Amino acid sequence: MKSTKTLLSCIVMCMTLFSCTQNEESHPGQVIFSVDDFVVEGNTKTNCDPANDYDITWASGDTIGIFSIEDFQELFVIPANQVGESSATFDGGHLGVKNGKTYYAYYPFSVENFKSAESKTKIHVAYTGQSQTGTQCDAVAYDYTFSDWKAATDGDASFQFHHVGALLVLRLPLPDDATYNKLTIMADGEVIPTEGTYDLAAAKEGNPAFVPTDKSSSLSMELKDFTGTAGDVSVFYMMLPPCDLSSSTLTVELTNSADTSCYFIESKNITAGTLYIVNGHGYVDLGLSSGTLWATCNMGASKPEDYGDYFAWGETTSYNSGKKDFGWNTYKWCKGSYTTMTKYCTSSSYGTVDNKTELDLADDVARANWGGSWRMPSSAQIDELIRECKTRWNDDKAGLYFYSRRGYRRMFLPAAGYFSGSTLYEAGETADYWSSSLSKGDQFENGTRYGSELTFSINDIYRDGHIRCIGQSVRPVINR
Repeated sequence: MKSTKTLLSCIVMCMTLFSCTQNEESHPGQVIFSVDDFVVEGNTKTNCDPANDYDITWASGDTIGIFSIEDFQELFVIPANQVGESSATFDGGHLGVKNGKTYYAYYPFSVENFKSAESKTKIHVAYTGQSQTGTQCDAVAYDYTFSDWKAATDGDASFQFHHVGALLVLRLPLPDDATYNKLTIMADGEVIPTEGTYDLAAAKEGNPAFVPTDKSSSLSMELKDFTGTAGDVSVFYMMLPPCDLSSSTLTVELTNSADTSCYFIESKNITAGTLYIVNGHGYVDLGLSSGTLWATCNMGASKPEDYGDYFAWGETTSYNSGKKDFGWNTYKWCKGSYTTMTKYCTSSSYGTVDNKTELDLADDVARANWGGSWRMPSSAQIDELIRECKTRWNDDKAGLYFYSRRGYRRMFLPAAGYFSGSTLYEAGETADYWSSSLSKGDQFENGTRYGSELTFSINDIYRDGHIRCIGQSVRPVINR
């Protein structure tokens, strides 16, 4: 079964089978096949990306296998007049559906399954060789499905198909105007199954159907005629077998003829029949001593030069998500003034003391929005960035390039300015990037009112502090 888009929806295929040699056990009847909806991490498919149409259609050559445990398999090829349809009706067939006999069906049919009694019930599957042509994927060709065992009654049988694997929908911001040729998912260990079998006998007993026979640390997909524009968020589709990747660090490499772009994606326990929509966030390795990797874009931006979104220190609600006024009267961690702090307070002059000087992860907007191991940088990580990188102001984009001293790698931070009240100030002239730390030192009056920040202009770059209620940029970091 192939789709011109991707592979979601309930498929109901009404197939009428007639035995060529009728006897008292065989009857013309209706055999109904239906396939489980993919579930979007706890939601039904109707809540999945409404901008896209996930209907499945049959393609030329699609073939279904059906048999009883005692008999040979019967194959049914989609008729030419039903290619492009979401249902198919068959007239004819050599398999007589006999009363009381138990039957099994699966997709896609393979002649290899005729080789032995074992291969008949242990269907081989492989997830290597997937590809995507432009925005059209072939992932459905790797959407192996198997049915419950069903006994025929009066020539009728109804099969419910289940997905062996899961569908991964990757959303990646493109770094360049380029033609991309390969996408690779990588884990830190050989934990991604690339081949296996689904065991019909085990499935009959209600046990897990998929048994891996080969594993790898990566799984690649060829991209054909895939040309993208810098800043566009492109969508890639890949089928994965069930496997627990929740303890692995997952990265994605997207390559073109000149370069490879790297992304982190959230680790998952991949379960059969689930659709995962995963946002990948690009990073650059500047060769810093601590191993810190900096994101390629601000939070809320899809290109390095875009300003992105603005946040008060310690808040996860942003300008673009509805906060239009940045002042003490709207700040989450006080009661209307800077002398009534309720969290992250080191002096009773400014509120209730808890002596917290680093944001809890629940209040770290990078972790809250991007998940995984992403975080706002600490004061120490900002100091390291300034100390270990060379910088150059760019007039065209109005911002600063940071260059690695250990090779030709660079990161761009735009001069996005800051929000005070409901007004954006100094955009294109200065930059203010929050850290996860409170400011310290007498110049900040104990630091409680101030968050530590990276600030720069055309003339200077240094770590400073700004009052916590102000709306500023965030550039997340991660460590391998």
